[in-house]
This record gives sequence, structure tokens and C-alpha cells, in this order.
Amino acid sequence: MEAPPGLVSLDLGDGTPLAIAPEAFLKGRAEWTDGAYCVTGSVLAPGQIVPPHVHDLEAQVTVVVSGRLGTWVDGEAEVLPAGGYAFRPAGLPHSIFNPFDEPARFLELTSPGERFQEYMLALSALHERGEASPETIAPLAAAAGIKAVDVDLTPLLAEFGEGGGAGA
Repeated sequence: MEAPPGLVSLDLGDGTPLAIAPEAFLKGRAEWTDGAYCVTGSVLAPGQIVPPHVHDLEAQVTVVVSGRLGTWVDGEAEVLPAGGYAFRPAGLPHSIFNPFDEPARFLELTSPGERFQEYMLALSALHERGEASPETIAPLAAAAGIKAVDVDLTPLLAEFGEGGGAGA
């Protein structure tokens, strides 16, 4: 897909659907920005944690559209309210989590965008074919410079959730 000749405008639920999560979309394509970044959008359901991982090259920004979203970077965690922003540098382990009773809608900007966009589209295709498993995802992730990190983040659900104190 080539860069568009002018303005690109997408509504909240628009974009290229990604079968990786509910309401997941590729919102802004890397080729529209000469590879500088891509934008994805998704909803993280209550109680969910994205498995901790690290990108060797890509940095990411998360912007919360609605709800509240926990973010964890290299041992530090906090909750972002709607409108909140978090930067996750390349090379540091990170994750996002939702310790609350309501879904969290968010956008993520990944820079540079080309390799990550290819990964997300390939991952979505695996999910669409019903072939997503640790064995099929691992080679895709490795090719995209993404490595899983063995950290248990489930305690963050209680720590930051309703009645948990911080961020509640």
C-alpha cells in the first residue's frame, strides 16, 4: 500500500482489523509515514495482561482513549487514566495490564513502524487461521526482534485494581 496523497481520517472503530484481540485495528500504516511509525488500537478486557516482552529496536507510546490502563516498564508500574500517555523505550521489558472492572481502549504508536506492522499483520493471520500457539508465534516474534520476558505480573492486578490502593 502506498502513502496516501493527502489527509487520512479514520473513525474510532476503523482501520485494518487485527484478529489478535477484541476491537483490535491497525489504525495508521507505516507506509503512510515513510516507516517512521505505525498506530494500532485495541481494547484490553478487565483482568487481562499482555505478556511481558522486549523489542530490540522499536519504542512504543500508549495513549488511553477510555477506561484506565496499567503500564509496566522494567519493574516500574503505574495506571494511566483516559487521556494518559506512557513511553516505553526500545530494549526495556514492558507490558500493559487492566486491573479494573471496565475495558480499557487505547492506541499504541510504534517507532519505527514497518517491522512491527508486518509482525502484527502476520500474527493476526495466524489467529484468523486458528494456528496461533507459542510454537507458531515465537518465530514471528523473533523475526520482529520481540523476545518474551519471564516475569509474573499477576500481582499487579490486585495491587492496582479496585481497592488495591495505587491508581484505584
